[in-house]
Amino acid sequence: RAVDRDRVGQAEVEVADEAARGVERPRLDDLSVGVGDPHAHAHFERGIALFNEGRLDAALAEFRQAYEIAPAYPVLYNLGRVHAELGRPVESARAFERYLAEGGDDVSGARRTEVEDLLARQLDRIGRVRVESNVAGSTVSVDGVDVATTPLALPIELGAGRHTLGVRAPGYESVTLAIDLAGRVEQQVTVELRPEIAPRGSLHITASLSGIAVAVDGVEVGRTPLDATVPVAAGEHEIVGTRAGYLPDAHRVTVEA
Repeated sequence: RAVDRDRVGQAEVEVADEAARGVERPRLDDLSVGVGDPHAHAHFERGIALFNEGRLDAALAEFRQAYEIAPAYPVLYNLGRVHAELGRPVESARAFERYLAEGGDDVSGARRTEVEDLLARQLDRIGRVRVESNVAGSTVSVDGVDVATTPLALPIELGAGRHTLGVRAPGYESVTLAIDLAGRVEQQVTVELRPEIAPRGSLHITASLSGIAVAVDGVEVGRTPLDATVPVAAGEHEIVGTRAGYLPDAHRVTVEA
């Protein structure tokens, strides 16, 4: 996928195929005003090249760095497109919203209409989960990542689909459950934590691959990389990792309190 650079210095870049269309190149002065060095522009150029090569995670890192060095609003458009390609509607929608807000009157009518349409598509893919617990200060995790404590001030925004929800608090049995979330739907989850009786321990699970579904004693606890430990009762446990295209990997471990 090649970028057409015949219009260097304009606000847009034409790209050869539809998958890459929409990667926007800001005017050079957008990146240079108040910066005083070429680093932001270099990161932006690498982001375009990586996007066109299909290396989306790397492109995302370059665009983020470009915006951190020189917060030019056109970069937010690119961030929104990359997040959308990666299937991250929440991050994509936030980037498009900031693009429209920061661009203001500088965004042309045609571009604004396009971005509003892209934004609406991402919002259609976002659901919300409101979690309540009988224990104030409980830690709420989604797909193995701690995201909030109870009581929640706002519902948690997530991409539509299946997620693993966890709620835990010191001195209480943790709860893990799977939820199926639809776009533009707010789902209520009420969790009753029970006081801990059996001695407890925790598992720190790592893997060399991302996206591995991890189950402990038959219950899915998230996907790698797991940023949070998994609380379990003392004793023997079975850990199984599965991912499409790979054979399952199972381990039995003994946890001491």
